[in-house]
Amino acid sequence: MRHARIGSLVVGLLVVIAAASPAGASLFKTYDVLYGPENVPDAGTTVSLPQFDEATFGTLIGITLTLDAEASAGVITWDNESTQVTDVDLGIGGEVTAAAPSALTLIATPLQLGSGLGILADEAVETPDPDFAGLDSFSVTGGTGTDSDTDTLTNPADFGPYKGTGTFDVLISSIVKTMVLTSGGAGQTDATAGLTSGKVTVTYEYVPEPATLVLLGLGSLGLVIRRRRK
Repeated sequence: MRHARIGSLVVGLLVVIAAASPAGASLFKTYDVLYGPENVPDAGTTVSLPQFDEATFGTLIGITLTLDAEASAGVITWDNESTQVTDVDLGIGGEVTAAAPSALTLIATPLQLGSGLGILADEAVETPDPDFAGLDSFSVTGGTGTDSDTDTLTNPADFGPYKGTGTFDVLISSIVKTMVLTSGGAGQTDATAGLTSGKVTVTYEYVPEPATLVLLGLGSLGLVIRRRRK
């Protein structure tokens, strides 16, 4: 009787696997790699991520790449050169670019941010002028800023560099990025770029081959049989 029940389970499970095999039943596989910290600006740092092995997992139908970037250790100072009290918002960081195969390019702009309220009018005597010090100036130091960007490939013609058993490369570069917003006063800015670091993630969407589905199903069958024996 027990063998008959197991046989029924196997037949039922194979029917379920056959029904679940159309193209709609996709799975996901994700890899990530850290980079940095690197000085800003940076001409280029290369990181490598695993390719997707269709022979092992199934048919690739989509690729999503994500860049998570962080800025730190930068300093920006604004000196009020006007005759009015002014509020100012400052940012210092980098524009980080991740260039991947098939013209897939991600851009993130992490900035260390700070706000100064009621920055006094320009001091009458400054040596040098501006001196980026005193009550007519405001600085952002310390802290971190984050930003991210994501893009997806869905055209199989673009999948080539991402398929195989090796790796593909992503070139990460950065340029200095600053932000200055005032409530009306005019001034001058002194900025020292800091560091950028972060993570690049690739997610492969794929449809498993029938053989893979069978293996997954047999694993589930084993669990069912084990539970019935208990």
